[in-house]
Amino acid sequence: MHQMQFPKVLAFVEGSMERMFINLNFHYVTVIPVANGRSWSASAMGRQISSFYKAKNFNADTILVWIDRESRQETPADLRDQIREDLTTAGAPAERIHILVADKMSENIILADECLMRTELNDPGYVYEDEGKNGKHVLSSAFKERGIDYKETKSGVALLKKCRLAESAKKSPSVAALLETLTLPCWWLEPRPEEAAN
Repeated sequence: MHQMQFPKVLAFVEGSMERMFINLNFHYVTVIPVANGRSWSASAMGRQISSFYKAKNFNADTILVWIDRESRQETPADLRDQIREDLTTAGAPAERIHILVADKMSENIILADECLMRTELNDPGYVYEDEGKNGKHVLSSAFKERGIDYKETKSGVALLKKCRLAESAKKSPSVAALLETLTLPCWWLEPRPEEAAN
């Protein structure tokens, strides 16, 4: 019987919600946790990830970095450029590096999928206008209004699985920037079947 070949993916990921989502849905991805926060400058972030890359010594087909911009002054593009430069200096092939800097946090990726949020919130008029804002607060407030307690490691993980990055990319420049380089055949990156048909 022919066994399906999966790409060798090395992912540098902050946040328990994001790591849990990957571990539950993509068994072929090797996840390396990274620290993040206000005290981490773009250069410190780049050094951290590149040092982990060198220490892992893993010949990956795809190198994915998934972090939040948080409250930094640097733009998502600034962070992507710094991390890419440090990884290539550490020996990572530039064409294998793909970086998602959620602006301002991963909840914004979920909120940017308008079709998903219209369904989840039962609000056909929902429009995403929260790029760069506190997406966790927006999401938890919207759920609270409907009597639902939003928890990252439960609701957040489930919503990330329902999310489709091709849809989020329509409203989020951060997600769009990732999909400009990352073209793996993967359900999470692609439009929902019903939307692809439209």
